[in-house]
Amino acid sequence: MNFDVEWIREATLELGKIWMNSPDREMVGRAAVELERSMIEDAAGLGESREPGMRIAFQGPLIVTFWVNEQVKRALVLHVRERR
Repeated sequence: MNFDVEWIREATLELGKIWMNSPDREMVGRAAVELERSMIEDAAGLGESREPGMRIAFQGPLIVTFWVNEQVKRALVLHVRERR
């Protein structure tokens, strides 16, 4: 049940800013890789459901908001925030 995962530019920039400002860049990088891997495996089952099609997931220091289209097996990462 693999999904195609795409990050919009804003989400990529948000992740980059978090990574640049983190005292533990390795942890941020690992969390981002794990989130993407989990989305590829089953984006529709990852994290918590929000409004229709929208989900939120937590991994290490990161929180991602993403949209899922189950019919075409696609996930679109919209925002990345730092979990405090």
